[in-house]
Amino acid sequence: MAAFRHSRPLALIVAALVASALGTVEADARLRTTEFTQYFEVSGGTPAELQRALRRAHSGFNAETKWHARTDYSWKPTGKQCKLTNVTISLRFDLLLPRLKAGTKLSPDVQKRWNRFVAAIVVHENGHVKLYKSAAGELDRKLSSFSSACSSIDREAGKINQAGYDRMQKVNDDYDARTGGGAKQGATLD
Repeated sequence: MAAFRHSRPLALIVAALVASALGTVEADARLRTTEFTQYFEVSGGTPAELQRALRRAHSGFNAETKWHARTDYSWKPTGKQCKLTNVTISLRFDLLLPRLKAGTKLSPDVQKRWNRFVAAIVVHENGHVKLYKSAAGELDRKLSSFSSACSSIDREAGKINQAGYDRMQKVNDDYDARTGGGAKQGATLD
């Protein structure tokens, strides 16, 4: 994981926020996650210049969390039906966060705003990760207790799985709506 170049103390704060936010999620033992963080660089001297640079650098978003999920399972006959076994959900998160280009000079006031903004962005994006993990845990519990006619178990499990993936996306879309994409959590340069 790359560190912020412009401020070592900020990098430590961000790392602590990432570890804290991600560490509070109690994942099921069958929930496997991998997380990658990349950065895109921006520069500017004022909050307005930084905001324009953010929008230009990353399609109008201040940051982004992409997710990819995979569900694996097997099943076994249990009398007249079959039950899912060995359910494993794998999640991959790709976080894309902003950072200042090396050598960018900011006034103390703008630097303080930038630091606050980045810390809030990290909190917001880790909120997405936490919600995805929570919804994946719900899906794991549903699939792990699922049984059906053996002739339709894969089809029916696939429906539950897709509904779980749809729920993961919906709770995160709702989170963005509630938080104004992180703005209500302080992810602004105002």
